[in-house]
Amino acid sequence: MKTATRRRIVYLLAAVMLLFVFLPVRAEAAAYIKSGGLTYTVTSTAKKTASVSASSTAIKKAAIQDTVTIAGKSYKVTSVEAGGFKGCKKLTSVTLGKNILKIGKSAFQGCKKIKSFTITGKVRTIGAKAFMNCTKLQTIYMKSGKLKSIGTKAFLNINPRAVFVFNGKYTDKMILLTRTAGIESTMTVR
Repeated sequence: MKTATRRRIVYLLAAVMLLFVFLPVRAEAAAYIKSGGLTYTVTSTAKKTASVSASSTAIKKAAIQDTVTIAGKSYKVTSVEAGGFKGCKKLTSVTLGKNILKIGKSAFQGCKKIKSFTITGKVRTIGAKAFMNCTKLQTIYMKSGKLKSIGTKAFLNINPRAVFVFNGKYTDKMILLTRTAGIESTMTVR
């Protein structure tokens, strides 16, 4: 009787294993599209939003679109992915789309050839180390009146003579935001 029970258990386990082997696996494919050296990835189908990153570290210019069509549906490009352009040492120019709300952690870290950057009107968050080690970054235009936070070390090791231009509305709030961002005393904020 013990041998018969063991056989049944072995047959049952074998049948279950075969069932898993032959069942079709439905892996949800990430919805993305590559365009102009950039990769756009759906972040929320409900909100119809997407993020952007570089398709290759060899990219020289990045013009981030306002919206993209992925699988026949339109999505607003609302964020630059964390590490999205990290180490793109040949990147000289970035144009943010008008719907960007967030620049992720380490998004442009180590992009050594960027000389100026414009933070567009809707950006609310700049992640930690977002522009760290962008050693030639000299002019940062802060055109966003909606900026809520700048992560720690966001501007650490950029050009020591960098100038931050705050859309004519430089306030005490902006001073507080820039304190932990790695801005050195040799840099100018206006």
